[in-house]
Amino acid sequence: MEVPKIIVVTGSYPDVGKGIFSSALGYLLKTFGYSVQMLKFDGYLNVSSGTMNPYHHDMDIAYSEEEVFVLADGYQADADSGYYERFLHESFLSDSNITNGQLFDQIINLSNAGNILNYRAMRNLLKKRILNPNYDKDFLIIEIGGTIGDKESEIMFECLNLLRQQEEIKMFPIMLSPFFYEKSAPKTELSFRSKIIRQAYEKLWRFGLAPKAIVLRQKDDNSLEKQDLEYIALETGLSIDKVFIDKDQNSIYDLPASLRKQKLPELIMDYFGCNYRKPNNGFIEEYAELLKKRNTFSAKKIAIFGKTMSYDTYVSLKEAIFHAAISKQINPEIVWLDDSRDWKQDLKKCSALIVGEGLEKSIEKIEALEFAYVNDLPTLALSFGANLMIKSVTKLNIEELGEGCSDIKNGVLLSGNLNGERLRISSVPKKDILPIIKDKFDAFLVDDVVFEIKGRGKVYFAGTIYHPEFNSHPMFPHRVFDELMGCLV
Repeated sequence: MEVPKIIVVTGSYPDVGKGIFSSALGYLLKTFGYSVQMLKFDGYLNVSSGTMNPYHHDMDIAYSEEEVFVLADGYQADADSGYYERFLHESFLSDSNITNGQLFDQIINLSNAGNILNYRAMRNLLKKRILNPNYDKDFLIIEIGGTIGDKESEIMFECLNLLRQQEEIKMFPIMLSPFFYEKSAPKTELSFRSKIIRQAYEKLWRFGLAPKAIVLRQKDDNSLEKQDLEYIALETGLSIDKVFIDKDQNSIYDLPASLRKQKLPELIMDYFGCNYRKPNNGFIEEYAELLKKRNTFSAKKIAIFGKTMSYDTYVSLKEAIFHAAISKQINPEIVWLDDSRDWKQDLKKCSALIVGEGLEKSIEKIEALEFAYVNDLPTLALSFGANLMIKSVTKLNIEELGEGCSDIKNGVLLSGNLNGERLRISSVPKKDILPIIKDKFDAFLVDDVVFEIKGRGKVYFAGTIYHPEFNSHPMFPHRVFDELMGCLV
């Protein structure tokens, strides 16, 4: 059996962009003709991201502001999995995510079965996950969440080091790190500060994962000189051709072209002894070129009324809007409707309305849907927003609308056919009110569970209990967003 080729991506600082970088790298390897499996490790004790709170590390707060991305088998992962799927144009399953909580959950089950357990049992469980035979891909890219030195991630570093020493894997560690410029006094020259880079490198070296490449995150308003790169190379023992720059781009989809130009994929493939041919540009480069032309497209304001004003909560929704809009040569401007101000005036200036998930702000959402219905504003309602759409038209009470569905568990339809769509709620309209819905909407159902509602004749007025944004990719927009944007051309 061939030894797995593993690329490990770590970061010396929070929110340095490991997920987007890992996705871009996976995409580039695919353009060279190789298959890629993505794997995210988080040191959290939560079993899934559905119960994680990345902004407020407080056990008293039970909600999450960051997007929860639902995978094809219903597992609730974090936003990075969304980037994996959009860049690689693939669907991933729950085996692409590991948390310490999952490992502890398995330990509890083993303990209840009467097994005698110690710390090595945790490491062995993790080892089995890394060497998962179901991956069966040319490359495995492991993104380790958090920051180098986090106590909760040490078990992953130990496990990878042990596998490398036992020659069960061949590994190429990559470290992402920001760089900082500092002025000691006004009108003085900017001074490059590299201490965080050097200290993080040493921590990884002590874990047995000394980086074979360093990627420096760079802001537009600063520039790295050759002497800065040479200094980093000198301090880490790497040659300068192994120090790369990840500069902020106009779009995240410009990153693959930047990494390609610096020949990072070739460095990795040479290390693993891979044969490769000159790749052709793929769909990401095509999409990036369209994004550069967006200012020449017809500008349209798209209103989003969700449960929060946070961009991070609706990453996939924003992306799905752009996928469809750009394909129609529309330049979308997202307008977030906020109940703290006169959102009705904002909505009047918009060309379309999207109502997102969540029970929060239900009264205001229903008012917005009623406004759209009366004024023939193209509208799309998602998840629980679809229930609110039904209420806005039928005038039924919320209690009359929904009921828990025993056929759905954690986003997975236990019977019937989900048709590849993904769920976050199990509250679906009661079957005895379906005739009322059909009287008001041109409705069609899938297995009486996952369904889509349409109405208003020529005006697009639709809702989905599922989350179509999770199945939308650059150059491959989901049809419901494609239909919505088609109304605006």
